[in-house]
Parts: sequence; structure tokens; C-alpha cells
Amino acid sequence: MGLFCTIEPFNMSFLARSIFSLSRPTLLTNSLPRVAFLATRRKPVRPSFLMMAAAEFRPQIVAENPDVNQAEISKKVGELLRTAPAEQLNGIEENYHSKMAAYKKVIDAYNNSLNPRPKKLTFASQLSNLYESKTGSRPSNLSDIHEMGRNLTVAEKEKLGIERKAANASIQVSIEAWNKAHKDGLEALEELKAKHHTDCTAVGFYKRSKAKKWKAFVALPAEFKDCTEAQKEEFHQLHRLHVRRAKRNIRKKLLEAGHDDVALLV
Repeated sequence: MGLFCTIEPFNMSFLARSIFSLSRPTLLTNSLPRVAFLATRRKPVRPSFLMMAAAEFRPQIVAENPDVNQAEISKKVGELLRTAPAEQLNGIEENYHSKMAAYKKVIDAYNNSLNPRPKKLTFASQLSNLYESKTGSRPSNLSDIHEMGRNLTVAEKEKLGIERKAANASIQVSIEAWNKAHKDGLEALEELKAKHHTDCTAVGFYKRSKAKKWKAFVALPAEFKDCTEAQKEEFHQLHRLHVRRAKRNIRKKLLEAGHDDVALLV
């Protein structure tokens, strides 16, 4: 199945209907249904103040300049950020901080759902645990940990050293297994990225799409430099869409293969 095989060239309303309503695979998914993506553990998207400002100012910009393109909209958003009244900017900033607070909660849950690299027990972590057991709270800064270490006797330090050595010896096998699995995951990731062309530049992806004769690009000039501004803008939208869908597919393939460590998926 060719890339964008169900997408009419540069008809974004049709594109939106095709991508979000199809029940069978399109783009890079040869065997996975669209709904399968919804079951994967997607990384939460970090809120962007600039994107929120763009959403706030875009209706005004488009109303004043109906023929404006995306590059000019971005430029005008920057101008409005410098000249907008403080009340409007404060509203955007409050919304941003609210979404950031929610993001921090979901990103923590996301990270906890992945497989972190086993960590060796350190003297600092032992002191932190000892501080919490004595005070009932975590140390607020490094000085609390340093103070706890200075107050330990020689015998207590030797005891912690023995415990630390035993704990690290017991998890060494787990660390080696994790490192091997992570190395295999990196190799699988590089293969999938090469297969789906997620690291291509826009121009490189344009050349590849023309070489593959994908239907969405048949009507375009042979060279990217010969495209009009409107054609370039539409192509960039399709390229971004391709990368998003490809990354979701890559994530699913990695999870199916058991590569779920934090270093690969965060």
C-alpha cells in the first residue's frame, strides 16, 4: 500500500476526514487498524505557551488577513505577543500554568508505566531514606543529606556500606539484562525510523515521495524548489502528519516487541 494512498492531493478537509474516520490502515500501517493506535501508551504532549498564544491570536489574524499563510501567521503572533495588553497575556499565562500542572501529573504516570533502568543503591539514597525514616519527610535539599552523613558514626557508615554492596550485587543481573534489552531496542528503533523515514528533512522526504510516486504528490513539480508557497505549505502539513503517524506506529511496534524502557519511549 502506498503512502497517502487514500488522500487526495492538497485537500486538507478530505485529509482530516480520511485520517480520523478510517477504520482500516492508511499511511504507514499495513496491518494495524486505526483504533489500535488508541491502545498504545502515548507520551503526553507538553503544553506550549507559544502554541496557546497562536490559538488565541489566530482568529484575529485570519479575520484581518484572509489570504495569510502559516509563516506569516507565526510572524504576526510574535508581533502580537509583544504588543498585546497585559490582561490578555495574563489569561494565556494562567491557562498555560494550569495545563502544565495537569501535564506534570500525567507525565509522571506515563513514566511510571514504563520500564526504568535498574538503579544501583548509592550512599546518598541511603542517607535520604535514613533521613525520611527519622523525620517522616523527604530531605528538602542536599544540605539535609550532607548533615545526615556527617552525623553518622563510623560503625553506621560501615553497616550502610555492607548493605549497599549486597543490594547492588543482587541487581547486577537485572542491570545487565536491561542494558542488553535496551541495546536491542535501540537497534529496532533505528531500523523502524529508517523504514518510515521519520528522520528525513522535508526536502529529502519530498524527493522520496516523488520517487515512490505517491498519489498525494503526483501533481507536484519534480523539485521542491519549483513549488509555489501554497504547495510548500500543504506539503509541510502532509509531512508533519506522516511523521506523527509513523512515530505512533514505531511506538506500537516497540511495545509489541517488549521494548518498553524509559530511555526508548520517553
